[in-house]
Amino acid sequence: MGKLLDAVRGGDKRAILLALRDETAEAIENSASGRDIAALSKRLMEICDSIDAMPSPEDANPIDEMAALIAEYDEYEDERLEDDD
Repeated sequence: MGKLLDAVRGGDKRAILLALRDETAEAIENSASGRDIAALSKRLMEICDSIDAMPSPEDANPIDEMAALIAEYDEYEDERLEDDD
């Protein structure tokens, strides 16, 4: 399996973006089409911006992550209860 597929199956968004960045850069290097290079370069910059916008894994706080998961679950439960009415 490739690095991108492994990342997607693992579900880690940062790993997916990093693998996608690498695959896109490789596609640029192997392309002979100017149009493809331009489109891939634009996409590569968007991927890099997305990576830069993510918090660093070293800065991740497990308590904040748990609080976010609880908040998501609470929203889900609220919606589910409203649908039951």
